[in-house]
Amino acid sequence: MANPAIERREQERAAIDVDVSGVRLNLRDAALDWSYVPGSADVPADGAAVVDLKRLAETPARGVRLMPEDDARTLADHLPRLDLIDLVFPKFRDGRAYSSARILRDCLGYTGALRAVGDVLADQIAFMARCGIDQFVLNPAVSAEAAKAALDRYAYVYQRGSDPRAPVWHLRRSS
Repeated sequence: MANPAIERREQERAAIDVDVSGVRLNLRDAALDWSYVPGSADVPADGAAVVDLKRLAETPARGVRLMPEDDARTLADHLPRLDLIDLVFPKFRDGRAYSSARILRDCLGYTGALRAVGDVLADQIAFMARCGIDQFVLNPAVSAEAAKAALDRYAYVYQRGSDPRAPVWHLRRSS
C-alpha cells in the first residue's frame, strides 16, 4: 500500500498553470525550491526560504509567511527583497488574508508572488485571484480540475480588483 503522505506531497508538487483573463495563476506549489523554515532553523544561504514575519529582519530569506493577525503594512521596507509572500488561510471562513493581499498589491505596489497556503478551497480561488493572489497550495481534498473550474466560474466581474480584469460596466461603456 502506498504511503498517503508521500502521495499527497507528490500531488502538491505537481504545478498546474492556468491562464485566466491574461493572468497566469499557479495551482499547487510551483515554487518547488522554496521551503518554509519554522522557528529558529537555519535559512539556506541563497535565501530561497519562507520565514515567519518576526524572523524576516534577521535572515537573508527572500520569502515571508504572513499570518492573518500580521499587519501587511509592516512589510513595506522589506518588499524590494521579497520574491514570495505566503498568505495563511487557517480556516476557510477566515478572510483576513484577502485584505493583506489587497494591501500588498494595491497600496504597497508589491509585484512578486503571493501564495495562498492553508485551508485553500476551490470555492475561494476566484476571489483570491481577484485580490492579487497568484499561487495556490490547495487543500489536499481539492482536485486541480475543481480549482480550474472555480477559476472559470465567473465570466464577468462587477467591481475592480487587484487583477487586470475589467468590470462588466466598463466593458459595456467601452463598446
